[in-house]
Amino acid sequence: MHLETDCRLAFIIKSEAWYRDVLIDEHPTLSVMASSSGGGVDWEFSIEEQHLGCWTTRVLIFADAYKAFTQMPEFFETMAKAKPSTLREVIAILDELGAVDETARINPNAPR
Repeated sequence: MHLETDCRLAFIIKSEAWYRDVLIDEHPTLSVMASSSGGGVDWEFSIEEQHLGCWTTRVLIFADAYKAFTQMPEFFETMAKAKPSTLREVIAILDELGAVDETARINPNAPR
């Protein structure tokens, strides 16, 4: 893995986030990112789980995140070999690579 010095590999499981009810995602979605220790991200892309006759996953990536291909080739090589059909399978790959689950499951503004 070749992330920027102040970044770590992380992911967010959108269907488990406290704000999931306001998301417009049509499909279960996972965000994968190079999370910066100072806040924000260096790059981010999404992986959707879809049923197209059978379960499959799809990577959605904008041009500003293409450097993910060179910064974490192990992830894409493993994805190509494993052909994960669910987000749980993708999360298992990310776990093997030491990614951190940064899903915010508790609303920080909720009354205590």
